Amino acid sequence: MSAFTRIYVTIWLILFVSQTSKLLFPSKEWAQAFTQELEHDQDFKKVASGWAWRVVVRITELPDELAKSFGSKSIGLMLDLLNSKCVECKLVSEKEAAKIPYKLTASYNVWLKVLKQELEPYQALVTGKINLRGDLPRITRFSDAALMIVRAMAKVGCSN
Repeated sequence: MSAFTRIYVTIWLILFVSQTSKLLFPSKEWAQAFTQELEHDQDFKKVASGWAWRVVVRITELPDELAKSFGSKSIGLMLDLLNSKCVECKLVSEKEAAKIPYKLTASYNVWLKVLKQELEPYQALVTGKINLRGDLPRITRFSDAALMIVRAMAKVGCSN
């Protein structure tokens, strides 16, 4: 099985078995719960050693109610990861998100479908519904850590 196929299957299984929480995505509370989930994940700590860069999950085309509360139709969820520890996870403006070299970008509706297991991550990537930008060889080196991040996101789920 290729590394790409293994990543795809693992992401899909992780999302498929996840539980939905009552936290709004995206929100400060969701980001805090996500950070806690990563902090308690021993598997993440094992595979993320050496990972030392920021990643942003960009959420575009926010619904009017959320856009009004954030003051923008787009928002970023920035993860500052350092040697298996999530140093910080916070919502950032579009301007701040643009400065982060590693980005996963999709519309609000696409992210919700992925979190609720209504859209397969592989399908979203292949069809361009999720856009990945950054140094792919470096990300590939930490593919297991990336899978642990997705698992933690799925465990937090969403109420949207």
